[in-house]
Amino acid sequence: MGQHLILTMKIEFSKLVLGAAVVTWLAGAVFGAVIVSRTGQYLGELLTYIGAPTATSFGFYAWKAKNENIVKYNKSQVEKLKQLGGENTETGDDHAIG
Repeated sequence: MGQHLILTMKIEFSKLVLGAAVVTWLAGAVFGAVIVSRTGQYLGELLTYIGAPTATSFGFYAWKAKNENIVKYNKSQVEKLKQLGGENTETGDDHAIG
């Protein structure tokens, strides 16, 4: 039973690294907020520390979602064309020559 649980709980290395990066970023943001609240300085640096990775991750997510949607769209279009029988999907020709 215990061995089965370990096998199903296996985490990918990339997700482990990402989790560690998020925890480190959160710790830095909390530490920075404490410093800013005590000294009243370094607010610009803290906002950059928080904003730069956030903006980058939003951009990456939008790019990734776009590419996944393109693949889904292309697959659905190929299936529709196969149902219609109007395109030779093997060669990409618009008209089947017979």
